[in-house]
Amino acid sequence: MYKSLKRLGDKIEITDIDGAISYKHMKKMDKFMKKMGYLKRKPTLSSSASQRRIYIHPKNWWFIDCFYGMIKFNHDIELDHKRIALEPLTLPLAELLLGKIQIVNMNYKDIADTVMLLLAHKIGESDEPETINMKHIGEKYFKKGAFSWGFYHTATTNLSKIKDLLADVDNLSEEQREEIRAKIDEMLKYFENLPKNRAWKARASIGEKKKWYRPVESSTSVGEFQLFSAKHLLDNRND
Repeated sequence: MYKSLKRLGDKIEITDIDGAISYKHMKKMDKFMKKMGYLKRKPTLSSSASQRRIYIHPKNWWFIDCFYGMIKFNHDIELDHKRIALEPLTLPLAELLLGKIQIVNMNYKDIADTVMLLLAHKIGESDEPETINMKHIGEKYFKKGAFSWGFYHTATTNLSKIKDLLADVDNLSEEQREEIRAKIDEMLKYFENLPKNRAWKARASIGEKKKWYRPVESSTSVGEFQLFSAKHLLDNRND
């Protein structure tokens, strides 16, 4: 499916490896990566603030991008040891989905990853195997306080836009498109119906008049809200 979606254009190789590790294991990870022959990139103010370390191999193998205790991009995703331990090899599916739909300026790879997550797994209200736990997402990130409104706004806008663009995603059957649309509709309804506190509602009344996300530098933009401003995301999927 990843090949048919052309997530990396005509390429099929891995570009990098992302890691999520408990903060208390940072020094152990440094030692392990050094043993494996990787060099730690000199920390910057940005990487230090985001509790992030990047390891690069001198022979230009994959670079390893590790977050410790928290993923900090446009919005924050907590990585406590209990959540990390739920899955032996990856983050829990809820956090994997959040990692995509928190991106203000999504590219085609992010769309394809989200489509794959929704197509390959069921949605529910628990961390059962192969289940995206929308209860954890909603309760943890979408209903309490001003910052929660911002995350909610970005995530639900992304899900709605992905739903609208499904007709233009190559190599999906109509049955697959309908399955993804149904799951998105269910999640959007669930998140919308969550009880919101006073601070959340106050921030929602301000809306986009005030920036609701942390600007993150990328190759295409810095800080401007350009979510699917045009269908060029699909037409320029190699960018």
